[in-house]
Amino acid sequence: MALILNNKFLTFFTLFLSGILSSYSLPPYNNYFINFFTFPLFFYILVNNRNKNFFNNFLLGCFFGFGYFLSNLYWISNSLKFDENFENLIILSILLIPFLLSIFYGLFSCLIKFFNIKMDFSSILIFSLTLAIFEYLRGTIFGGFPWNLIAFSTTDFISSIQILSLVGTYSLNLLVITFYCLPIIILFKLSII
Repeated sequence: MALILNNKFLTFFTLFLSGILSSYSLPPYNNYFINFFTFPLFFYILVNNRNKNFFNNFLLGCFFGFGYFLSNLYWISNSLKFDENFENLIILSILLIPFLLSIFYGLFSCLIKFFNIKMDFSSILIFSLTLAIFEYLRGTIFGGFPWNLIAFSTTDFISSIQILSLVGTYSLNLLVITFYCLPIIILFKLSII
């Protein structure tokens, strides 16, 4: 892990790859268990980069977000193949939309720097709440883009999503992000205090 944290290229590539892997937790793949590794890794890298500058944190979030959205929004480009007039927009839809959406993750990573997160349970809650707020903003600002929320990885479990009628989609998103981040306590021998 020290090799990844000490090499900027490897850090960014790891986050980009983690974002891609996280997208496989969404339908139709529904490999939700992937998030038990990718979100703790994202959290761990953000904690270990908290002493770097804001632009570095911004890029960390952008790389994770770009990988996440690049790999799960490919279908938008498929819808542009039916009319020849829109074929020039295929490359834009493949790269520009994920890039714009990854800015939310970049801003999230910058904001998380203000909280001075550490390897403890309260920082996991701060991480989860802040990411859930930015997911909400992504779904509402500028007309919104509420697709591919992290909570959608639980759609395979009908009984677990019954909570939606009580808390709503974005609150479930907060609970799911927190749930996915909890293994960091075991993986890195954290204290809950």
